[in-house]
Amino acid sequence: MDRLLHFFLAIFFSIAILSSGGCAMSSVFSPYPIQAEKFRSAIYEGEMNPSGDKQKILADLEEERDSADHMLYMMERGRINQLNNAFDDSKKDFEQVIAAFEEQNLAATIQAGETAAQGASLLTNDNAIPYKGTGYERIFVHHHQALNYLGNKDYDGAAVEFRKVALEQRILLEKHEKEVAQAYEDASDKQIDIDNLSTQFAGMDTVAGKIKSSFQNAYTFYTSAAFWEARGELDAALIDYKKAFEINPDNTYIQQDIARVSKKRGDAVEATEFNEAKSGQGTVVIVFEQGFVPGKEEIKIPIPTFDGGIISLAFPFYRTEVWPQRVPLRVMDDAYTEFGYTQELADVSA
Repeated sequence: MDRLLHFFLAIFFSIAILSSGGCAMSSVFSPYPIQAEKFRSAIYEGEMNPSGDKQKILADLEEERDSADHMLYMMERGRINQLNNAFDDSKKDFEQVIAAFEEQNLAATIQAGETAAQGASLLTNDNAIPYKGTGYERIFVHHHQALNYLGNKDYDGAAVEFRKVALEQRILLEKHEKEVAQAYEDASDKQIDIDNLSTQFAGMDTVAGKIKSSFQNAYTFYTSAAFWEARGELDAALIDYKKAFEINPDNTYIQQDIARVSKKRGDAVEATEFNEAKSGQGTVVIVFEQGFVPGKEEIKIPIPTFDGGIISLAFPFYRTEVWPQRVPLRVMDDAYTEFGYTQELADVSA
């Protein structure tokens, strides 16, 4: 049920890898995290993938291109292809997902088939609903598509995708805020005790509290900022660095980036650390992605009925006592000169 280059000298940060997932029609009674276990091996090469089944897994995913859950499988396939440097194949996979999201934007009414599927899900589970994607997936699809263009050295194409992902984040944030406000109003009208329900998910609240927003992604803002700076578009770079900093104010590298770009623009800067390349040197950004988002589980909450009975409704949750822990990456050159450690930029799991 769950989802998911350049390194400026001595800039290091880490992120959590997004393991895309969803509820698939093809295996109604098999939780998607179990189905997706085999996809992990396809990410690795050589000794990490001794069975050599990457091509078979990619072929299996290709067969789902026209399925009801094609968005889900193409996100998986696109990510696997990208991590194996097959940028053209990954670009094709993500193009299909992006087209599906755009088609959803144009849809004005709920189709009868979708209504029937929603009804079936009450009798079975969410696997009966054709997968439609989520907000954070919209962001990551454009993000990864931009990386595909970068991999192919198509910088104009990457620029288009970075602009799209900025627009998506703004739209989703506004939509989410309206939906949350409406949900609280509806709960109040129906006299639903939100505090009582919230205790069931207390552990998740603690983890979610570590991030400022579910839709404002510091990883994406930082990547786009580095791209704009490399192209010399300092105004755009500064805007995105500042957005990343608003979400993650503890990252010292972002603070240095803001100071550096501000200095390049000729702004008055009080900072003394700019993380600048020396004369005759270039700059590089290292992106360190670590781990997988944990799979969702279910908790059943008893709900009283009008006739005095009790029914149990299942809600998804994450088991937070086994939450993935970040381990910083230590970076050295071949002469064992140490540059530093990564700093967390985005906790995708949270």
